[in-house]
Amino acid sequence: MYPDYPERADYDPVPQGYGQHGDGQRQRAEAYGRAAYDAYAAAAGPYHSPHSQQSPDFSQGEYSDQYYQGEYGEYGAYGEYGDQAEDPYGGHAQGGYVYRHDSPPPRRQARTGSSGSRSSPSARPPPTEHHHKLHVRQRTPKGGDDVDYPDEGDHNGVEQGDWEPDPTGARQNIRAAAREGRSGGDSEDSDEGSRHPDPALAVQRLGKIRQAQQSHPAASQGNRAAGGGAPGDSGVRVQDVERPPVAAQWQCGQARVKLRQSFNAKEIDVTKIMGQYDTDEDCKLEHDEFLMLLQDYDHWAQHINSQEVDMVLALADLDHDDCIEPNEVLYALKVWFAYIQMPRSVGPVLATISDGPLPAEDTIREALLLLNEEHPVSDEEAAYVRHLALALGGSEPRVTARQMRMAISAWYLHIERKQSGHRQLAKNAMTGTQAKICENNPLQKFCRGHCDPMTLAALGLFFVVWVLIPVLAIWVGEGADTGGYPCERPMLSQAIKLTGWLALLQGAAGLLLTGSWECTALQMFRMAALVFFASITMGLVIMWLMGFWQIMTTNPSRCGFVVWEFGNIIWIFVPALSVCFICCGMPCIYLNEYFHDRKVDKHLMEEAAGKDSGGD
Repeated sequence: MYPDYPERADYDPVPQGYGQHGDGQRQRAEAYGRAAYDAYAAAAGPYHSPHSQQSPDFSQGEYSDQYYQGEYGEYGAYGEYGDQAEDPYGGHAQGGYVYRHDSPPPRRQARTGSSGSRSSPSARPPPTEHHHKLHVRQRTPKGGDDVDYPDEGDHNGVEQGDWEPDPTGARQNIRAAAREGRSGGDSEDSDEGSRHPDPALAVQRLGKIRQAQQSHPAASQGNRAAGGGAPGDSGVRVQDVERPPVAAQWQCGQARVKLRQSFNAKEIDVTKIMGQYDTDEDCKLEHDEFLMLLQDYDHWAQHINSQEVDMVLALADLDHDDCIEPNEVLYALKVWFAYIQMPRSVGPVLATISDGPLPAEDTIREALLLLNEEHPVSDEEAAYVRHLALALGGSEPRVTARQMRMAISAWYLHIERKQSGHRQLAKNAMTGTQAKICENNPLQKFCRGHCDPMTLAALGLFFVVWVLIPVLAIWVGEGADTGGYPCERPMLSQAIKLTGWLALLQGAAGLLLTGSWECTALQMFRMAALVFFASITMGLVIMWLMGFWQIMTTNPSRCGFVVWEFGNIIWIFVPALSVCFICCGMPCIYLNEYFHDRKVDKHLMEEAAGKDSGGD
């Protein structure tokens, strides 16, 4: 049983309740703490709190120190601005209750003030007429100054007492009405066209979904064996499930839109490298070729199991010809990308509607509303997810978490494609260029058996820089003598010889590093090779500084033509070529990659526009 506290009808819910009328601020926050915890516990059901076996004690009066942690967030019973509830969907829900009757609520114990003294209840001023008015204190998003929105019984179109018996619903109604009454351009930090759902409403909706699943007719059958079949076992084929229209981005939550824009980069990358997996060069991918693309850990950073492979292949081969067209590849990869990249907030929702009976369409629609951040979801979309879960091997008695997650993934990124921005294309060009340089490492390609002319040419360059020139440096340093008068730098030949040895060691360290990168299981060996390579490179930099100083302070007529010119080659000419490549060559490579990505992105936009106009 919960402790006795004033009736909820004694308090008006407001979006963010922090009053400015003396002791009324504590009355509002304390009352909200009690009611918010009660509403949260009732909505969350058996998961509401680890303290569910014992009622919270509100009699101590120190509400700022009492928090009740649940599976889906933390609810503070008292806070400077009312309750502060953290949840996995991000953000904070702040609220409070404004006392509106003529007598204050009964007090258990006086609260300690900032100076540590207790204030007497009898010393508090009596309630004033301000208690009959809504007063909202709005906190700016990024720690700016607080902004007050006072009113005379009506706050931006919200009449006093305009609330439902349920505090969660009441707070949601007043917040929505207040947002509609405000002008749209009064906050620079607010996202245009975005809405921020109340976390308490999400918890309430989640409790409703859980209750619907528990009351499902098939929930009492306990059939745990069914539902783990392969795609098509239920009699429903993926090809027979009609997709809903592509959703516009303004109809989707921020998380979905952000993930869709992130997939643009993957689309561009896969379009550019798809030919690498088409071994027979027929402009199609057979099942084994497509499987190689799915299992490429470098692209997805996620290993795929056999059940997931079957589901993705069923989604990809829409025309059932055992070959996957390029457009089918992109669609299947979009589903797989959503499957592995959906935000963590999907977890609690997915756990509620999977590993049990197949949810009804209304229940799935409630779940999709949560994932869509309270943006509207049509009945057609809910039916699509349900039928797709059946087609992927689910059954009415039971659907697995993988099947339901894959079905939701097909819906999650079923959004119109927007053109990639210049910043996104530039970032993708930089990462793509770096990946190309790493992938085109001649040593790695040679170890993998790729002996094309470019690989052989790169190997020849490696031999010249890290073998031939260092050996010549050692030979010149050994054979030349600059120890006598009149050379100003008698250690010039020794510096050339030491530079040659360090260059040989750097080449060997590069070989070790390349070999360790091929053996992904030897993490310690890879780290040791990396440290060794970095140490040798640092030594070479120090020797370059010393050699540059020696060359600039001597001349060939005094120290020997061969020694001086060879030092000029290794300390002036080779570093100058490296700087020119970094300052001129690399930007040209980046620009080439950028314009190529922009061309591919434009082509993908034209294809997407053709699909939308012709019907998906």
